[in-house]
Amino acid sequence: LSARMTLCHTLHVRMVDPRPADILQVFQKTVFRSLPKKWQEKINSHADGSVLEGILKRRYRQLEQCFPSDGQVEGVLQELQERDGNKDLLDAVERSSLLIGMHADGATEAIVDVALHYRKPFVVVPCCVFPNFFQHRFVPAPIDSYIDGEIKDGTSTSTQSDSVNGPYSAESERMVPVRSHEQFCEYLARKDSHLIIETLPFEGRNLAIWWDGIHRDGD
Repeated sequence: LSARMTLCHTLHVRMVDPRPADILQVFQKTVFRSLPKKWQEKINSHADGSVLEGILKRRYRQLEQCFPSDGQVEGVLQELQERDGNKDLLDAVERSSLLIGMHADGATEAIVDVALHYRKPFVVVPCCVFPNFFQHRFVPAPIDSYIDGEIKDGTSTSTQSDSVNGPYSAESERMVPVRSHEQFCEYLARKDSHLIIETLPFEGRNLAIWWDGIHRDGD
């Protein structure tokens, strides 16, 4: 994704990943074959790769670190704003025009929280849920799925509210822990009434939660 955005769409990209990545190699081995033929011919005319390397130097930078993933919004913001070594990351967030989390694992919720806090457009495509690490996540149980305080599969319910779950009345709903991918997507989408869930055209975990950054009249 970073390779395509940098080299195909002339965007300035800051990729946050603790694992060193060779974006030029990714482009040449993966992205290149999916490009229109005329683009491939133009790129092939610069066989030494110097043009692509020059573009990457101007537009792309990797921050070899983890994105904050405390789980609670207050902890995420505190880590981003106060932790030593996060100056470049905070600067990238504040100057960004779009935040993207593509199968960002434990950082997915934090990306949403940071984007909402700084009012930045964003899109995340959740993958892993990590229910044992993020036990603060709850979503309402379907009305027909619980009987006498227990879900039909035996899972206990709760009526306790949590501020990170978004704008709804927890007192009037039975809550269940977030364990499935579908529940995780619902949990993220409930953080703000502006958020949209959309299915992307590829196989696998392809549900995207996004916001265009616009607050409508009356917000």
